[in-house]
Amino acid sequence: MRAYKRLTRSERYYIYVWYYEQKITLRQIALRLHRTPKTVYDEVHNNRRRPDVPLDKFPYDPEYANWLAAQNRINRRYGKLQTSHGALNRVQKAIEEKHWSIPMIAHSMKNVPSTATLYRYLHIGVTALKSYQKRKYHLPPKSLRDIMRSNAESDFMKQHSIDVRPETIQKRRTFGHWEMDCIDSPQGTNASLLVFYERKSRYIEIMKVDNKRSTQMHDAIQHF
Repeated sequence: MRAYKRLTRSERYYIYVWYYEQKITLRQIALRLHRTPKTVYDEVHNNRRRPDVPLDKFPYDPEYANWLAAQNRINRRYGKLQTSHGALNRVQKAIEEKHWSIPMIAHSMKNVPSTATLYRYLHIGVTALKSYQKRKYHLPPKSLRDIMRSNAESDFMKQHSIDVRPETIQKRRTFGHWEMDCIDSPQGTNASLLVFYERKSRYIEIMKVDNKRSTQMHDAIQHF
């Protein structure tokens, strides 16, 4: 299928001259421009200031048609903006003068779009958010994986690693060798379950701790 090519400004002037001055039919104009008759018909009848008024009373204007086509392309790119110009002006002022972030604007200002809508406007290039720059106001917390990796590389962890325990413990022949671990909540709560596991008997004891700070862990181990 052949890709669609938009009408150019010169083609719109050709349509105006041939249709109004030389009285050529729209079908003949379409053949001259190598366009479909429907393309030329829609251009002349619909791409006007008043499409509801007949052509003899409100003629086709190529300059206005070219401007209107460009505006329609911009509107299709942006989508239908549900936000008023006044709200967008206030958003632009908050970005340029106060250097607010999008979440700050959405939660602190009245009658403005939501955070998701503002980010959509930023993505499609709405003028009011063109000067917006993403900023990191808070440093992300260090992940538990990085903390454990740094601990694993320390000299203390290398000397007391579980890999260097005696072979008798690996065979599970004597009672009294325990392992300990924490079970965290998937909801992200601070409380955890401290699990004590005996290797030979597979006996388990579970204790709840309010958090994983050293004082809480120390008290739980002493209680165990």
